[in-house]
Amino acid sequence: MLDFTKYCEYLYQTFYIPVYLYEHNNLKVCYPEQNTDTLPPLSYLSQLWDTPNSVSYTMTPFHSYYGCIKIEQYDYSLVIGPINDIPYTAESIQDICKEFSADFSQMEEFSSFFYNIPTQNLDVFMNSLIFINFTLNNVQCTTRDISACTKGRIKQSIHQQYSTDAYLNKEEELLNNNHAMETEMFHYVETGNMDGLGVLTDRVKKAGICINESDNLRQVRNKFIAKIALISRAAIKGGLAPSISYQLYDVYLEHVERITDIPSISYLFGQVLRDYTHRVKNSISFPKLDNILYQAIQFIEENTNKKIAVADVANHIGYNRSHLSRKFSKELGRNLSDFIKERKLEEGKDLLAFSDKSISEISAYLCFSSQSHFQKAFKEQFNITPHVFRKSVLV
Repeated sequence: MLDFTKYCEYLYQTFYIPVYLYEHNNLKVCYPEQNTDTLPPLSYLSQLWDTPNSVSYTMTPFHSYYGCIKIEQYDYSLVIGPINDIPYTAESIQDICKEFSADFSQMEEFSSFFYNIPTQNLDVFMNSLIFINFTLNNVQCTTRDISACTKGRIKQSIHQQYSTDAYLNKEEELLNNNHAMETEMFHYVETGNMDGLGVLTDRVKKAGICINESDNLRQVRNKFIAKIALISRAAIKGGLAPSISYQLYDVYLEHVERITDIPSISYLFGQVLRDYTHRVKNSISFPKLDNILYQAIQFIEENTNKKIAVADVANHIGYNRSHLSRKFSKELGRNLSDFIKERKLEEGKDLLAFSDKSISEISAYLCFSSQSHFQKAFKEQFNITPHVFRKSVLV
């Protein structure tokens, strides 16, 4: 008999996606070790266990996936996930926390669990499920077989979770908005204004405007595609790296084509707005500032690969060092030396994700005193090590 516990361990060490082995629907073992807050909720497990097929998957309300392989001979089921197309953000973790009813006192550990999960395209994930099913059950199937056994349940779970709230809150009006509202929305994305975006969303919910019920699913998808293209441009204008903005655009377009009901598209659109705005907030180049601060930030952005201190920035723009520090702190609410380090770390994050430079090369390129200094600063800034972050975006 196959040692299923050891099989799960090897499986996790291969993909670094969480693996759970259930016997008679009771958890037998899981990798990695974790507390109960991050275990798959029963609502997702029930969807997987209730399907007649030996291999299935389900999509969660926060647009991640769990897969399941049933080993009928032993009444075992192997659950794998969650996986997501893009790395989890602080915003998406908040949504997940609500779904899992997590203990807020353990938020750092809860967030770290999801941050450490590698990203993976759904098609790759489904092919992995097919392979695992074949090795365990010696049964051949295709991606079409998996989709056929779960499509209805995915639609049903999303509809039950969000359709009532979406219609009551009129979230569709973010997709059917007028020109003034649209201009305001793009402004909040461009400036990384999470508070303003929240106020706008609340105002839309309270307006009680009738939903455009004449729109069919394809029309709503087309509206989503048109709006996300404009949101992507606004984010780039606000300082988000074009490579990241276009990557998000492709991922969300792929996502919306899989969704089978209008309320869920509306919910996804809200997630898109929050995701882009939050990312701009964390990578702002401050294009609307006065000339002194704008020059200072431009100099920092253009010299992240050099040893720069506050004095270097002040000398470049011909401004008194102490005056510049006070001005920066007063008008932007942040320490100038901390900002220099943050911009270096943000570039380090991009280099880890989009280049083949080693961690030591990136550390030297960004002029950190040592690789260990870079790693420590990166962990403090993003709550994840450079090695784990790179692994999460490359898998």
